[in-house]
Amino acid sequence: MALDPALHVTVSGPALPAATVVFVHGIGDNHETWELQRAALDSTSVRHVAYDHRGFGRSEARTARRVTITDLARDLGAVIDDQPDAPIILVGHSMGTMTIQALAAARPDLFLARVAGVLLLAGPGAGREIAGGIPLPVARVVSGSVRRGLFLAAGLPSRSPFVRGIVALMVEAAYGPRGDRTMRAAVRTRVAGVSTRTLVTHVDACLTFHA
Repeated sequence: MALDPALHVTVSGPALPAATVVFVHGIGDNHETWELQRAALDSTSVRHVAYDHRGFGRSEARTARRVTITDLARDLGAVIDDQPDAPIILVGHSMGTMTIQALAAARPDLFLARVAGVLLLAGPGAGREIAGGIPLPVARVVSGSVRRGLFLAAGLPSRSPFVRGIVALMVEAAYGPRGDRTMRAAVRTRVAGVSTRTLVTHVDACLTFHA
């Protein structure tokens, strides 16, 4: 699958690596969230890749009204296909874990042939909960109302403080209660750069995802 130039992808490391680590960020975040992990891989034989989901960071936003996790998985597959022939290790956080799971379901052959390891951080708990630890039955009860509210919110200004504040709280919850203040401040800064429509469509995609 060809890599769409609308995706912003950053790559560091050798052209012929021992392995390639692909980092997949969560909602409201961007590739910068992985800077410490990537710095730890510098000067090694490992290539490391991080990219921005569409509408986040430096990637162009989608024009479609609705977005699914399957859409995100296609982009991840293209990022992997663009890497040299070496074992792939996938690291995902929050929405990034859903993206990895959706890609595994859509392209099991890719995982058998190339993916040597997967690390999922603060994602759905084997079908029992959604990101942030909310039990799946509870999420299903409230998701209808939440989704209706989200699409009403999509009509708010493109940088709605209300929507950004709600999503920032969700992202901070996904980082866990012990996340330091610097990390939390960075999350809010990154969320501030994302349009209301992008945030709304991607929160909806997470609520309707089933591993």
